[in-house]
Amino acid sequence: MIKRIKEAFFLRHLHSYRYATAGIKHTLRTQVNIWVQIAVGLLVILAAVYGHLSRWEIGLLVLTVGAVVAAEMFNTALEEILDLIEKKHHLKVKVAKDIAAGAVLVLAFTSLLIGILILLPPLFRALFGL
Repeated sequence: MIKRIKEAFFLRHLHSYRYATAGIKHTLRTQVNIWVQIAVGLLVILAAVYGHLSRWEIGLLVLTVGAVVAAEMFNTALEEILDLIEKKHHLKVKVAKDIAAGAVLVLAFTSLLIGILILLPPLFRALFGL
């Protein structure tokens, strides 16, 4: 009995990973912005590792990059739902999409600021001996 419960739990868990992976694949196939966000995020993380920043600083940068990518995925999900609900152009749908895109932009600028605050001091020290 317990073995069956464990197997059922494992299978349900495995299916949830498949659904999540399908969502990631869809976003990667359909959204150009996510590729830019991932590329910039990887460059920032590589710079942090190469610059021998602390684990906390690198962790914060990884978390920030992940948050931006996740926000882009939420934005994509909202756009998909709104496109399904309202086939023709509707002002409220446009406003909702614009707000979601704005939220991604706010998070992207916030992550840029965090990256500058973390990466700029070591860069200045390396370049100017400050």
